[in-house]
Amino acid sequence: MRIEPEHRLESRVRALQDKLGLAAPEMSTQPQEADIQKQAIARVGEFFRTVAPRFSEKKETRLREVDSSIPDQAEAFRTSIATLADPNASPVERNRVVVTLGHLANPEAVPVLLKFITSSEVPVAQNAIRALGEIKDTRSVPPLLKLVEDPPQLEEEDVHVLQARAISALGAIGDASALDALKKVATRAELPENLRESVKTAMHRIEKRRSQTSTESPANTTAR
Repeated sequence: MRIEPEHRLESRVRALQDKLGLAAPEMSTQPQEADIQKQAIARVGEFFRTVAPRFSEKKETRLREVDSSIPDQAEAFRTSIATLADPNASPVERNRVVVTLGHLANPEAVPVLLKFITSSEVPVAQNAIRALGEIKDTRSVPPLLKLVEDPPQLEEEDVHVLQARAISALGAIGDASALDALKKVATRAELPENLRESVKTAMHRIEKRRSQTSTESPANTTAR
């Protein structure tokens, strides 16, 4: 894999930060603080270079692929779980591994990811929720519904972001057991309109999947 020069890598990191809506801090004039900031940028750059170098240019720019430089998915899984269990891991590291776990789609990650869906580190929580939607394990449904119905005590904007992610993940999982709860959520007068639309979309996805499952069931296949 081609390694970019440090100055070009830093520019690329800053450009990607802008795309993702991540504010890039001004470099400190204090030598010690500047060194810490440079190290942080280097670690983010290492992440972009080795784990997720490709970005989707769809409606929402986000990480979608794990770099093929990870040859052993079992080892990547073990390393990711170990990082999340490490109390000294940085938010950048935690965010990196929850994204990786989503792409690996190993159901064994579900209990670990569920611990982070209400994290005060909102980017980590967002990507943990998204990972659960990618894994599509029905064990995630009750905790995600609880997040939607009884969100954590965070800033209102952050709460709405996490609720939207959870609703989308429920739609991706497609488990019909979530329908009744989502219907109740949709009737809440205080629910922001964008979340109401997200609920409708998720319910439509669940209904569509249920219809497809019913059509493809053995009984219907035999009847034909």
